[in-house]
Amino acid sequence: MGGPSVVVGLGGHGRMAMDYRELFDKLHRRPGMFGLDGSFGQFTAFLQGYRMADARLLDGWREWLVIQFDAGNNLTWQALARRLATPEEYSPLLPLDDVQNRAASDTLFRLLDRFLAERESSGGASAIKAAHQAWMERQSWYRPDGSA
Repeated sequence: MGGPSVVVGLGGHGRMAMDYRELFDKLHRRPGMFGLDGSFGQFTAFLQGYRMADARLLDGWREWLVIQFDAGNNLTWQALARRLATPEEYSPLLPLDDVQNRAASDTLFRLLDRFLAERESSGGASAIKAAHQAWMERQSWYRPDGSA
């Protein structure tokens, strides 16, 4: 996969570098190994924790999701990912049932992998942010000077 790397502990047996895409694939397939129950909420909390440790990890993620959805500039990345996964049943206030939870989790990791791959091959987060800015400028509501 060959993207950005993270150093993970190996239980006192030294440390090794692991590609984020590989790590997130393992997280998705075996959440219990990371102390998670496999729910969308726990996956997003885990990713948010990783983002707090390394702000560059998800740099451009929300902007990329807005472009994918072609809406939702006012939403968090968690809400955008959930909405992309379950657009017909989207309600941020209602809990996900088992089917929706699986769909949201699968979509989250599919989108995350695509984002990391595209960010790596397309000029980084700055290219994504430029594309997001261009997207915003095409919106009828966009007013860069703050006028109504």
